[in-house]
Amino acid sequence: MRRRALFQEWLPPLAVIVACVALWEATVVLLKVPEFVLPGPISVWSALLKWHEAIWFNSAQTLYTTLVGFALAVVGGMASGGGPGEWPSTACQRWR
Repeated sequence: MRRRALFQEWLPPLAVIVACVALWEATVVLLKVPEFVLPGPISVWSALLKWHEAIWFNSAQTLYTTLVGFALAVVGGMASGGGPGEWPSTACQRWR
């Protein structure tokens, strides 16, 4: 019973994903869309397999840059917002 419920839960989303990928490939092939405009899923998959090392390296670098930027934003935001909250003398006197 549990297996059937799991199957019924996962089958519709999986069918939609497969149908969308098939529609994407059919559209690219039937309309003869140039690959530089819209590559088909087969072309995308082959490029992923061919360039997987570069993609992983660049993804890791992007993640690192994003996390460093987020950390700097948190520290900067806490410093600029925490100062006036902690020491009222540093707050803008105009609003008092």
